[in-house]
Amino acid sequence: ILAIARKNGIAVIEDACHAHGAEYNGRKVGTIGDIGIFSFQASKNLPGGEGGMLITNKEEYYNMAISLGHYRRAADLPEKYSRYQHTSLGFKHRMSPLHAAITRVQLKTLDEKNQIRKDNIEKLLRVLEELPGFHIYWTPPHINRVYYENDIVYRGEETGVSIERLINMMEAEGAIIRCDRYPLLHQQPFFVERGSNPEDLPVTREINEHILALPTFPGDDGSLVNQYIDAFMKVTRFF
Repeated sequence: ILAIARKNGIAVIEDACHAHGAEYNGRKVGTIGDIGIFSFQASKNLPGGEGGMLITNKEEYYNMAISLGHYRRAADLPEKYSRYQHTSLGFKHRMSPLHAAITRVQLKTLDEKNQIRKDNIEKLLRVLEELPGFHIYWTPPHINRVYYENDIVYRGEETGVSIERLINMMEAEGAIIRCDRYPLLHQQPFFVERGSNPEDLPVTREINEHILALPTFPGDDGSLVNQYIDAFMKVTRFF
């Protein structure tokens, strides 16, 4: 992607909103392209309640972003950019100082909390990959994943137990899991009305029907993930 962008003079914007602290080939996600975007919404690995952040090491992009998002709030902009503050398109989507302060405090423990998630989740995944019907796809060694979500593939046709039945069986053991079927973009009315074929992408549609969402166990000392392991091992005896 970077090679194509450089060849054609295109900026690369990284959506790192689900990847706080993740690494690719030893580099932090969000620092590889020209601009990195992070979200600090309450469910994220780095929560600040609400808000987000744009990072860049290019002064031109920084000044353009300030002009766009900080209408009449940036006195130190160069004349090249400040003269457009009252004439170009702008928004007031800045996060509040309170949310920024919360996020800065949370940043101090980001690596520690990411490691807790990773240890707990991968402990569970190592058990599940030995059980029938569960398909675990590990990230390659050059990627350090941080597990914003914990989705796996479960194939009920291999066990005779549907994904809905499995969810009910786990719930009876006090372990909450769910189908995590995001609406597929190409099937949304906005795109269908503009020519998208909802029957396209058969592999994507098939995988989407088999996705199972598990907890991420943030802050768990290991007791909760052990309960889930026990529950999975118990219900799969009936497969």
